[in-house]
This record gives sequence, C-alpha cells and structure tokens, in this order.
Amino acid sequence: MRNNLPLFMMALFFLSCKNEKSVSGKWKYQQGHHLGDWLDIEKNVSISNNTIYQKDSAIAKFSKIESGYFGNPTKLHIADLKTNKIGIYIAK
Repeated sequence: MRNNLPLFMMALFFLSCKNEKSVSGKWKYQQGHHLGDWLDIEKNVSISNNTIYQKDSAIAKFSKIESGYFGNPTKLHIADLKTNKIGIYIAK
C-alpha cells in the first residue's frame, strides 16, 4: 500500500494540470503591432478559439503564448489579421 501512495499522488497531480492556457486578465503593450496600450480580455476584447474580437469584429489572432514559471501565460504574441504584423503584450 505504501508503494502505491506516490503513484496515486502523481496521478492526481497530472490530472489536475490543464493543457489549456487561460489568457484572461489585463495585458500591457510591449512592442510591435499596437491594438491599444492595454488589452483587458473580457472587458474591451473577447476571445473565441484563437481569434481576438473587439466590438464583434475580428481584429487579431494568437500566434504564440509564452508561459513563465508554474505554467502561467506571461507574453501574448498576436498577429494582425490584415497585415499579419506581430505585437507583443505582457501579463500584468
């Protein structure tokens, strides 16, 4: 029974980890394509799949999401839908 406890604990840990990264919250502009100084996801923009919408118009898509320690998203790389220029926003 004692030998099974570490396996059980590891299984619980891996089951509790999420593959899906939550990008809700506030993001500060850093460089590149500019959508605004702040992106407040769920207040002034919304997300569906990998597309960013502002007032029901698709404006950009996620090209990359960088994660920091503990797997939390720290940088959003977004691409403008018309020009495909990349902009970077930092989690705040």
